[in-house]
Amino acid sequence: MSTYHPLSDSSPVAAAAGERDVGPLVSLRLWLAGSPWRLSGGWLALAGMVAAAGPALGRGPWLPLLLALALAEVLWGALWWQLAPARRWPLHRAQRRPNLPYIQPASPAGRLLGWPEPGAAAAITRAGAPLAGLALLLALAISPLALLLTGVVCVLVLLAMFARQAGLSALVGWLYALTVAALPFALGVAIGARGQWPPAAMELWLLGLMLGYSLLTWALAPRAALPATRGPARLLMAAAGFGVLLVTLLASRLMLAAGVVGLLAAAPLLILAQANGRQPAAAQPWTLAAILVSAAALGFGIG
Repeated sequence: MSTYHPLSDSSPVAAAAGERDVGPLVSLRLWLAGSPWRLSGGWLALAGMVAAAGPALGRGPWLPLLLALALAEVLWGALWWQLAPARRWPLHRAQRRPNLPYIQPASPAGRLLGWPEPGAAAAITRAGAPLAGLALLLALAISPLALLLTGVVCVLVLLAMFARQAGLSALVGWLYALTVAALPFALGVAIGARGQWPPAAMELWLLGLMLGYSLLTWALAPRAALPATRGPARLLMAAAGFGVLLVTLLASRLMLAAGVVGLLAAAPLLILAQANGRQPAAAQPWTLAAILVSAAALGFGIG
């Protein structure tokens, strides 16, 4: 599973579009980008399913599982990448305008529609609204909890959008971790548990995994989500995330799994320590492996 990125102004499609107003179709132009082994909503939702259901996950039904993976990976991810990290949203100057009464390009309604330059309101209405609508419809077909979590994702994306404009990069990073890790994991847990929250004996361990995964997602966030974060901060956050995973596994008496996760943690921590400000993409597959191993160990009780 990979991360979905928006149509950028530097892409061939955008260059071919020129100054034309391509309308809301731009917000739905998505493609696979980056390594499929990077941390993303789909992988974290799958980790939640495995941790909550264990061997019962293979007995179906499969449709809610697949819909939940599509919701967390495709639509939640697209909402984030279309709106939250962009300095220039994937919209173009409008050359053709419908003859609407009482609306001028410089009026509040005209600026809302993105005339002449697309701003935050235009990005929300023309790029975010179609995706949010699709996400809410898909979530409605899954469960009421999925619908609630989708609404929370929409709010978090809007907060990240305004926090980015205000220069609050640290807040954007935490909102990214919630959108990509915590909420997809919670959705996966709910789907894996067949709509019922897991027994009280598992709640603390699941919350521990969620916290660890969120810290790791913050540490390995792409530069578009954490542009001003230095290497030492990422290294400390990754160490804290792996530490939370180890404590959770040891407390749940999964000693073998804790040992495996500890071995897997050595590579990403070393990569982050030697990153020198570069994007530590090589740390992503190792971290993803540690996440899946810890989730499977808790779900299957192996270790």
